Amino acid sequence: MKLNKKPLFFVTILLLVANLFSQSRVNEWKHYTSIINFTDIIDLDNSLYCASSGGIVEYDPETKTFITYGVDHGLSRINLEAIEKDKNGNLWTGSGDPVGEINIFDPVSKTTLEVFDRSVFNEDFSAITDFAFTGERMFAVCQINTDWGLLEFKAGNHYAYKDFYFNFPVSFEMIPSVSIVENEIFIATTTELLSANLIQTDLKNPESWRVIVTAEKISNVVEFNGNRMYGIDNDLFIQGESGPVLFHENMNGIINNLKADSNMLYVSTSKGLYSVNSSGESTELIDCEITQAVECNGKIIGSGADKGIFIKDGTEISQFIPNTLLQNTNTAVLTDQHDNVIAGSKYGFSILSEKGWKNIIRTNGEKAIHSAGEDWNYFVSDSIPFSPNSRIYTLVERQDGFIFGSLYGSSINEQRRGALIKFKPDDLENYALFDTIDGNLASSEGRGGAANFLGVARMKFDKEDNLWICNQYAANDHSIAVLKNDDTWIHFSVPESNYFLDYYPSTVAFDPYGRVWIGDEGAGIAVLDYNGTLNDKTDDEWYKITTNSGLGSNNIYDIEFDHAGILYLLTAGGIQEGEVREEFSGSNYFYRLDVNPKFSNVAFQKENVIKIDGQNNKWFTTSASGVLVYTYDSIWLNNYAGYNIDNSELLSNSVLDIDFIEKEGLVVMSTNKGISILKSQFSETRKDFPELNIFPMPFKLPAHKELVIEGLLPDSEVKIITLDGTFVRHLTEKDGNIFGTQAFWDGRNQAGKLVSSGIYICMAYTEEGKNVAGKIAVIRQN
Repeated sequence: MKLNKKPLFFVTILLLVANLFSQSRVNEWKHYTSIINFTDIIDLDNSLYCASSGGIVEYDPETKTFITYGVDHGLSRINLEAIEKDKNGNLWTGSGDPVGEINIFDPVSKTTLEVFDRSVFNEDFSAITDFAFTGERMFAVCQINTDWGLLEFKAGNHYAYKDFYFNFPVSFEMIPSVSIVENEIFIATTTELLSANLIQTDLKNPESWRVIVTAEKISNVVEFNGNRMYGIDNDLFIQGESGPVLFHENMNGIINNLKADSNMLYVSTSKGLYSVNSSGESTELIDCEITQAVECNGKIIGSGADKGIFIKDGTEISQFIPNTLLQNTNTAVLTDQHDNVIAGSKYGFSILSEKGWKNIIRTNGEKAIHSAGEDWNYFVSDSIPFSPNSRIYTLVERQDGFIFGSLYGSSINEQRRGALIKFKPDDLENYALFDTIDGNLASSEGRGGAANFLGVARMKFDKEDNLWICNQYAANDHSIAVLKNDDTWIHFSVPESNYFLDYYPSTVAFDPYGRVWIGDEGAGIAVLDYNGTLNDKTDDEWYKITTNSGLGSNNIYDIEFDHAGILYLLTAGGIQEGEVREEFSGSNYFYRLDVNPKFSNVAFQKENVIKIDGQNNKWFTTSASGVLVYTYDSIWLNNYAGYNIDNSELLSNSVLDIDFIEKEGLVVMSTNKGISILKSQFSETRKDFPELNIFPMPFKLPAHKELVIEGLLPDSEVKIITLDGTFVRHLTEKDGNIFGTQAFWDGRNQAGKLVSSGIYICMAYTEEGKNVAGKIAVIRQN
């Protein structure tokens, strides 16, 4: 999206997800986070550097380009809250919840020089949110759980961690900012502005700190025109000898931040950006909320709250919103049949295709759909009106390419309809909404809700492409609604199930024998056998399974049957595995059922899901422990830990949904901090070898990373030979050189010596006689 009086250009590289991973190693990660909102900005050498939820974003005002630096550049965390430059011209970044760490980044070499984390602090910080430098000292605002304080670093040959300070004369909820003016340090808290002398006082002693002023909304402190200035609510104050002195009344908005140079004070407020001269005269520069502003290369640049960047160049104002996803917390994610990633939140949908990100924004007004002419270098969006909701509970795709999303907690009226949305990303004009109209779905009136409130939760397609929908709190007792493959509806009510159904259905699944398993948040499982006659209820048979039958809990969160027909249950009591009988007899439903649930210590919640990939691995999401993975060969991955923020690059331990791009072995995980995509070892099993994908090429030796040979079949081996057939190296899974579909070569021969420059042949083969060959170009540099 751009608002310009003068053309601007945004340069970025966006590729289809599968293509993006075409030269990725197994266990490498990539992340997608929204960079609409910049949490902190600074200018350095005529460039702008921004802290974002996706890492450091550099903006060049001359070329009008953005570049993002993240994990690939050595950053330990990319959900950044703060950025500042030190005396050496390096950038310090502070990361936000759940893990507060400090990185020092070199903007010249584009590499991370140092990381300060738990190994340095001996503490687990929740966030690092602001910095202040003076001479040889640096202070950082830090959070540990609910406590806030300061970290101090001392400069020498390099910066070293010195101490932390958590003792203050007053209590407060947080520290929004830290500032240093001459030899005085200021911290703005949620209730007071505190200061201390940096030379004469012990900062650990609460008596060293004095209260400057008591107020709720206090900005940072700057020096301007020989005075120390700060904002309180809407007003600007000078710190006088006996207290604050009003300098400028009513800046037309809550003051977010102050920046000063020798001539001008820049005031960022909730209503706009203003310049204030030494006489107190103000001029409006930008007329929307600005969180921070800097002067960079002769231009005034402000970061807007969820509005990207505004640039004021003379009288011209331009807005940049980079091509990015709508927001980070997407409660549902789907990879469609074209390998596009579709993420859903209560604000709408974000779709990643080969062009970039396109967003479908929920609106209260008219729809706005662009059929052509979209500039994919900027924020691309369409708007369609549908009901406000608390979350997108589920995203699923029908065989004809229509996407369905359940709008859980929707509140409908005449202008905004929909508890279920149906759309095609490339044909939004034909989107459709379903709710109480024609009785398709039921409101919650009389069930703890209202006539305009609907609880459409999880839904799944059966083999015949019928969509089974959990309609919670159904006023008309129709807890299960089915949108059939011919777009007609059928419903199943609590009374006609012999009250085996309840009013809080949480999930559905389909066993190998044609039965429908319906989990409930408190009432166990109802099983429907409609005997192959969906429209004829006279032969329906209902069964009830509870803790009396071996369930670990009657709170059922998800149910799945794997490709071998094995049952997996996710309940409040943990994870259970079992095999069901083809014929139910009395209350005998299982051949076997694990009556001792796994992970009973994990606090599973109703939003957690089970997803099964094409290789029959089971992936269980959690709200605080990452993802648990039970492999096709009955191993709990990573010694039962799965993937979490401590053993992987996963953005957050709160994983909301998962889907897969099978042919590339990609696992798409939506978290509350953004989307993490893992290149797993579980790629789609091929019948024949494809053309080998060998990288990097040429392979320069010595190398920090091994050469990758991608495209192997199961149980493959690889031999590397010279052009004249001389044997060089044998790579096998047993020796640890093959992992999934990839083989790894360190450039050494079987004797362990680096090979010479030249062209080599690699041959991949199986015992069944299948084989393929490729060429490797080696450059020996020393």
